[in-house]
Amino acid sequence: MVRVESTAWLRVIVAAGLLLPSVSAAQVAKGKTAAGGVEIEEITVTAQKREESLQEIPVSVTAFSSEVLKEKGVVNVVTLGESVPNLRVSPQTTTQSGTVVSMRGTGQGNPNPVFQQAVGLYVDGVYIAQQQGSNIDVEDLERVEVLRGPQGTLFGRNTIGGAVNFVSKKPTEDRSVYASTQVGNFDTFNQRLTLNVPVIGKNGFMQSDAIGTLSIRQNVAYKHRDGYFDNSSPTSVRASGSSNFDNLNRIFSMTGLRWQPTKNVTVDYSGEYHRYRDNPRVGQVTYIYPGSPVSGRVASLDLRPYQQRNRVDSTGNNAVCVNGQPECNHRLKDDGNHRMHILTGTWDVGEVGPLGKVTVKSISAYRSFTHQSDTDIDGSPLHLADFASTLNVQHWSEELQWVGAAPRVNYIIGGYYYGEYSDLDQSQTFFGNPSMYQATVKTKSYAPFGQITYTPPILGDRISITGGVRYTAEQVHTDRGAQAPRSPTNPNLNWHAGVGTAFNGSDGLSPMGNISVQATDNLMAYFRVARGFKGGGFNGSTTDKRVFLTNVFGPEKLLQYELGFKSQWFDNRLRLNADGFYSDYKDLQASVFRASPELGSLSLIENAGAAEIWGTEVEATAVPLRGVEVTAGYSFTSPKYTEFLDQQFGTDGKPIFNPDGSPKLRDVASQMSFPFTPEHQAMLGVTYTAPATASGVFSAHMDAYWQDKTLFTPNAAPPGAQAVKAANYALINGRLQFAGIPLSKGSLDLAVFGRNLADKKYRDFGIDFSSSLGWAVDTYGPPRTFGLELAYHFTAGEAVPPPPAPVAQAPPPPPPAKKKIVLRSVHFDFDKATLKADAKPILDEAVQVLKQEGSVDIVVEGHTDSVGTDRYNLGLSRRRAETVRSYLVDHGVAKSRITAEGMGESKPVASNDTADGRAQNRRVELHVR
Repeated sequence: MVRVESTAWLRVIVAAGLLLPSVSAAQVAKGKTAAGGVEIEEITVTAQKREESLQEIPVSVTAFSSEVLKEKGVVNVVTLGESVPNLRVSPQTTTQSGTVVSMRGTGQGNPNPVFQQAVGLYVDGVYIAQQQGSNIDVEDLERVEVLRGPQGTLFGRNTIGGAVNFVSKKPTEDRSVYASTQVGNFDTFNQRLTLNVPVIGKNGFMQSDAIGTLSIRQNVAYKHRDGYFDNSSPTSVRASGSSNFDNLNRIFSMTGLRWQPTKNVTVDYSGEYHRYRDNPRVGQVTYIYPGSPVSGRVASLDLRPYQQRNRVDSTGNNAVCVNGQPECNHRLKDDGNHRMHILTGTWDVGEVGPLGKVTVKSISAYRSFTHQSDTDIDGSPLHLADFASTLNVQHWSEELQWVGAAPRVNYIIGGYYYGEYSDLDQSQTFFGNPSMYQATVKTKSYAPFGQITYTPPILGDRISITGGVRYTAEQVHTDRGAQAPRSPTNPNLNWHAGVGTAFNGSDGLSPMGNISVQATDNLMAYFRVARGFKGGGFNGSTTDKRVFLTNVFGPEKLLQYELGFKSQWFDNRLRLNADGFYSDYKDLQASVFRASPELGSLSLIENAGAAEIWGTEVEATAVPLRGVEVTAGYSFTSPKYTEFLDQQFGTDGKPIFNPDGSPKLRDVASQMSFPFTPEHQAMLGVTYTAPATASGVFSAHMDAYWQDKTLFTPNAAPPGAQAVKAANYALINGRLQFAGIPLSKGSLDLAVFGRNLADKKYRDFGIDFSSSLGWAVDTYGPPRTFGLELAYHFTAGEAVPPPPAPVAQAPPPPPPAKKKIVLRSVHFDFDKATLKADAKPILDEAVQVLKQEGSVDIVVEGHTDSVGTDRYNLGLSRRRAETVRSYLVDHGVAKSRITAEGMGESKPVASNDTADGRAQNRRVELHVR
């Protein structure tokens, strides 16, 4: 099914008509800085709470810049999972705003607020607490970092499986405008506007030494898309208010402020607002249990006409019953509001005696999320399973960091506080029998932490030893109530549970240690051991009183060993990183879904037992030819339960209890599987960027993602559970772009893009309602989508280079005298080896001098604002020197004329025995004669 609305295309044609007449051939295209490059761009990450090169931190990390995210078509957390080995992200069954994130076999599929996440999502260092509202739209990001394995020491609570850190762009002192419009099939219409305005400072409306500088960055965005699936039930379209499902109707706003009262103090504020007004996702019946009420035994409940073996583009769903009301006319909805405020203060204290250079940082945050979901999950126009829920979540946090760098030592110490209040009201109506329950969860978490890295004076400073630990103390306070007015035969359903407090060992240590060896300048190997911790609590999603009172689960723990290496080869034209890991899982919290006509749905959380997981990840980036970049990734994961103690159920679908009231358990490890964990994942991407011309820069990108089969429930024994799984599948995406089309002011980018170009039909989530209810449903990923994008860039003060000289014009005669110049102002992008625009005229002057048989001395320094190690800054200097060397060679200077001096080159420029001497060696001197 492909729908292309003429009104959407008309909008983009009008926008193009307004922009194109101002095109000026006199302006040189401004595209990606790496256009036509012959080396891999350096990536800076903050995985250890300080800015470091991706290749020099002993942690398994995948990172993407904003340009790469756009290139790959990554628009939210779900699509990010197609680009990272051993990361699996699925949208929740009934909502697009929620996610289920699994990494290295560790995840949590139950969205109930009493169940904590196993993979932490962070925005600018702030933890996103719940699955609902976690499918963050990728807007105005500087980069995304994905850290695999337990990250509890530095990232904190609920990172037992890993962490995903979104880093937003901060306001700058440049006046800039970015505006984009996307249109596509399914009546897609997305708009975004970003304004960066310096208020106080050299480019602002005023200057004041007393106030410092103040800049604002404002983002607004609107997203609209019709649903991927039509509602084919004509009698229910009007009642449900949904002519289609899985649509988008969203508004996003983000305000960023950066105040720098002095050069050593920075205060950042970020305020976000997201509004969701979507229709829910749609489930399709994929299996019917023989002999169940829905198998035809009861004519009015017969689901067989609606069973599908593959994705269909239209299905019938109806309005839902809510809270036992006789009128089943509540509109299907997937609505939410998300607000977040982050205040970050950073103070570069400077040298503090033996503590070294110190930076103090505070991160304060408040987030609220409200979500209402009314959905029909039986995949038919029959009233078999109607769900309605309202969730209100508020959480706040404070983190203090003391980051220091002394001779041979980098360290961080800090403290963290987290508080959360969540309230869930949910109604379930199975076969016309409603049950309602309400849960209020209050959580507090306290955690001091510290980490230190020491470089001993042996083997040329090539060994680094790191140790860290975090102590976490959590309190969980739960109020719980449930009732089922149409089930008077079960007294356990009409009750209100009192207050419960789950300490129960919800405190623990998260230690970490690793050792890394810089074997050569291009090869680093490391061994890492880390322990993850996830707190306990109560079961909040059962309508049975006995289950709630007895199903108290304790924390789970994961000890992981990791051995890996990071390397760069062939003059930084090949980057190859790989690792292997082994996880020892104890007291694993497993969510087992059960359901029956009398009890409704029942999710039991248990410390099911133990498991072992081992696997590997490999990532490679290569530049085989000028302008061609190839990326590849692969992961293998092999999980196995060694013990899984599950609740016993009778033939009537009811739980069985011991005489003392405790659940009766059995070991079913051989029947259980790890959900959302494909054994194999592979990804491949190819990008070609043509040399820049006066008209712009052309680039083409294509990537493919493949994953092995995946189950969605841990209980793999029943035939319905076998039905809710994804077979192996591959997705192909692409993008063609012509960027930097010069205008009289600013530049224009034009791109066409597509996702799932082969229109692959694949499942991304499923629920087995067991033989008690009688069916299983699956949800499917998006079909083929494609579109057109126009983007406008403008930065005040951009230099407009003169038009190229006529070919017939003779070059000016060289001056008779030789001269020598010393260049100490060749500027680079922060922490990168990419020349800034104002550096090229300086180097062009050097080239002219060399053509006149003069000589040039160029000092290339590798400073990273005093945060990098000596080894890292030396490597950065070498990369920058190579950039300058390549520029000179490309402009006609023979390689034989260029010599270099500096640490690791022909000789150090100063003694390495002192800090001042090592600082002098953070540079390379190029001599050209």
